[in-house]
Amino acid sequence: MNRKKGSKELREFEGFQKSRLHKRKDVFNPKTECNEESFSASAKKLKTQKEIIVPQDNNIEYRILNFITVFSTISDFVKCKQCNGEIKFQTASTRGLGFKIVLMCNSCEPQYIPSCSFIAHSYEINRRFLFTMRVLGIGLKDIQKVFCG
Repeated sequence: MNRKKGSKELREFEGFQKSRLHKRKDVFNPKTECNEESFSASAKKLKTQKEIIVPQDNNIEYRILNFITVFSTISDFVKCKQCNGEIKFQTASTRGLGFKIVLMCNSCEPQYIPSCSFIAHSYEINRRFLFTMRVLGIGLKDIQKVFCG
């Protein structure tokens, strides 16, 4: 088979096609395909449940933010209550999306503030995020690779 490109007339006359270097990969289309095998085990379990009840607390709101941008701006406006010195913010004890905020002053001891509540051995934000991703049918590897990568 001739691998040269060619005009439309030449291809029709001689009966050869343009070469394709890469075969197109199969793409999952959820509108036309509903193969149960493609869903994660968590998605299958959650699909069997009729209603998912999630408790809500209007006093707690989670946001994703750029730590350096937000806290460097805040540090320009606030001072230490004890010594009236400059305050800097840093992160410590990072586990997934949860962490501790460290308030550092030149003359005072550092103060640690958790970014969210700590339950057993993980931050609440990690549990909530993982629950949400499982409801959507996204597994841990995809979370690490796509969302948090």
